[in-house]
Amino acid sequence: MALFGCGKSVQGVLEHISAEPEGSSQARGLLRRLMMVYGNCEGEDFFSKVWFDTLLSLLFYSGLRISEALSLCIADLNFEKLEMVINQAKGHRRFYKGLGPKLLEVLKFYLKHRPQTNHDYLFVLPCGKRVTVKTATRRLHRHSKRTGIPATFHAFRANYITRQLEAGHALIDVSIAVNHKDLRSTEGYVHANKARSIEAQKGWE
Repeated sequence: MALFGCGKSVQGVLEHISAEPEGSSQARGLLRRLMMVYGNCEGEDFFSKVWFDTLLSLLFYSGLRISEALSLCIADLNFEKLEMVINQAKGHRRFYKGLGPKLLEVLKFYLKHRPQTNHDYLFVLPCGKRVTVKTATRRLHRHSKRTGIPATFHAFRANYITRQLEAGHALIDVSIAVNHKDLRSTEGYVHANKARSIEAQKGWE
């Protein structure tokens, strides 16, 4: 299980994050420190940790905007097709994303522990109320303060885009994956790595 705060899964996630290209170190640094702060997941605050861990996992493994992630409903997840649909995306554009194995495992674990509610929103608080952007941002700021790392949810999105581009995925595919209307928006993340590319070229034959 790849939840950031739960037991033996922590080591696996740490190894995965450490193996990634440099990209946005802010996001990976935050994840490492958050895991250390969380410790184990026992106690009455279990689900409070689970929903936030799951949200961070979703952002890290999908590159969604925070508003898109929190607009997801359970019905938007299709585990058979390994897809999710984002109906309330920026620009009112509906788009689909594939679900990778790590994210799939996280979401299944989360749904097993999600409280029963009278609405279908994916992310809820222990009391059953929907998690809002304001609530999630306040939670991130609190943990950011505890870890001493200034962080934003956009850092996770930037990290995702950079990782996919550095892994060699086509620019157009990454652009579609993060719902960029203009390809130039995705290209901006390529420009950020020009210095590293120049250094790498010095060792080319």
